[in-house]
Amino acid sequence: SYNVRVLALAQEQRTYSGTQIDANADLAQSGTLRLSQNGTDYDVTIEATDSLNDIAAKINATNGKLSASVFYDGSAYRLQLRGTET
Repeated sequence: SYNVRVLALAQEQRTYSGTQIDANADLAQSGTLRLSQNGTDYDVTIEATDSLNDIAAKINATNGKLSASVFYDGSAYRLQLRGTET
């Protein structure tokens, strides 16, 4: 006979960008965005003409165990990254 007590449940990680007025506007930022997950690095090349929606699509194209989406928080747009596994 065993007694098991659950103290906490695993949760996925979520990370958010700063706000932008338009999800489709060029961000005028360029470089390489490196995302690391469980010892695996995913490099995403960002062009000056990329918008939040473009960056989300590029992150999703890495086929990592993460997901990117853009959402409207009621006043501005944000990029959300989340792990697809706990």
